[in-house]
Amino acid sequence: MPKRSLIRDRMITIFLIALIILLALGIINQTHPLGFNFLGLNLSQAPTPVTLQQTPVSGMISSTKPYTAEIPGPGCNSDTALWSGGTQHHEKNGDVDDPNTSFICKKNGLLIVRFAPYDVFGTAFFSNPAGEPLANNYRVQVTAQIINGDPNATIELGVHGQSHYGSDSIEVSSDGNWSEGTYDNATGTNLHKLISGTLARPPATVTIIAEVHGANVSATINGVKMKTVKDPDYSTTSYIDFGIADVGAAHSPEALFSHFVYTPQG
Repeated sequence: MPKRSLIRDRMITIFLIALIILLALGIINQTHPLGFNFLGLNLSQAPTPVTLQQTPVSGMISSTKPYTAEIPGPGCNSDTALWSGGTQHHEKNGDVDDPNTSFICKKNGLLIVRFAPYDVFGTAFFSNPAGEPLANNYRVQVTAQIINGDPNATIELGVHGQSHYGSDSIEVSSDGNWSEGTYDNATGTNLHKLISGTLARPPATVTIIAEVHGANVSATINGVKMKTVKDPDYSTTSYIDFGIADVGAAHSPEALFSHFVYTPQG
């Protein structure tokens, strides 16, 4: 076969291939009316920016609805951002790290165990995850049972929690003694004993209710309403706390906390 014929056939083949490529490029640029081509690519239009909707922070405490937790505390609820555990306390030379409190989620409550030193409250904290203050007026309650401790073992419910250690603490001991006092924000030392008394009988289980209206605090212990007191130092609340301590104990005090309810009020 003459060579010219072979060259001619190749030229025709090359021409046909080029024509097919040009036709293919023309088809690619034929865009679908909805903005897509047959390859799923739009080569003629810039992509449209997408706006993401902002989602509220998970666990934000409502300013109008009650918050309840049958088993309150760190890691015991799906809204763990609301709960934390104390990790420091104050000594003469300043704040020190304190890893001596254990928080154990049980089927019937949060078990708080204080390992050392026993005269410091092992405490769980309830607050907004982003640090927003709680309502100025609210009602809060918690039920506690001292599992291990001597007559000085004391459970507490703290309101008016400030930026550091400051709070008003409602405290009830195994022997039935109770008190309300104000703690210094910088050091955690007791500033004022606002009121105190003794229950008719030592309690096996204690339910503490606190009604807070600005600086005023009204406490109810096992259904007995105490005199309303006014805190001379604190009127706002960054956190609420509860915990256990046992001054002079020989063994680790333990308490089970349950049925936590926080209700903001107008």
